[in-house]
Amino acid sequence: MKTLNDLKQEPRWAVAKVVPPRKEGQHPGKITVDPQLLLNEGKMRNLKSTEATGWTDYQTASKALTAANNALQEGKITGVIKFTFSLRITPPLVFIDVDDIPDPEASAQFKDLTKLTKGGYCEVSQSGNGLHYLVEGKLDKAHKGKNELYTDGRYVAFTGNQVSQSDSIPALTESEIKAIVSYCGFKWTGDDKEQAKEPLLVTTPQPTNGRHWGADNGLTAACR
Repeated sequence: MKTLNDLKQEPRWAVAKVVPPRKEGQHPGKITVDPQLLLNEGKMRNLKSTEATGWTDYQTASKALTAANNALQEGKITGVIKFTFSLRITPPLVFIDVDDIPDPEASAQFKDLTKLTKGGYCEVSQSGNGLHYLVEGKLDKAHKGKNELYTDGRYVAFTGNQVSQSDSIPALTESEIKAIVSYCGFKWTGDDKEQAKEPLLVTTPQPTNGRHWGADNGLTAACR
């Protein structure tokens, strides 16, 4: 089984500059830049997720990230909030982004998705209000809404703020990936069934810190 450390050896890492949102109420923007050009020449060239070159291993990206944040603190770079890691998503890697989970320990969704992803790597998102999961498998297409699932043509801000007990990246079957897609409120391509509008397992809600989550037994709350 692949682990996060294995992923760090692959040329899928870069540096992302986090810039102020264009409009009030929006999330800050993220623009990936070529880490090797940044490290070697101090220049920032935008890097697309579809580009095969420019991406590097985690260690090299880490050095570029440190150099960029040092330059930012010294006032040599303006118009940037901070720099972070950028991770390129390509098959068979599947990236799952679930929003509105500020407290994973109190969240039935976190527990459900931990089971669905076989306890694989999970981290807190950049906003601090969501979670990122990494697994391997075959995704029918990108799904975007309140929650998001991608497998190609995307880069994501990687925080490294791990909340899972394991850093494994489990290889899931198509049926297991399909279950995650359905759980997050999406319809699998070619599936004639109606999109599920209720949790996979309906249980009696229990109040927790002003929020209402399902009882902690099995799949208890759909991503909404």
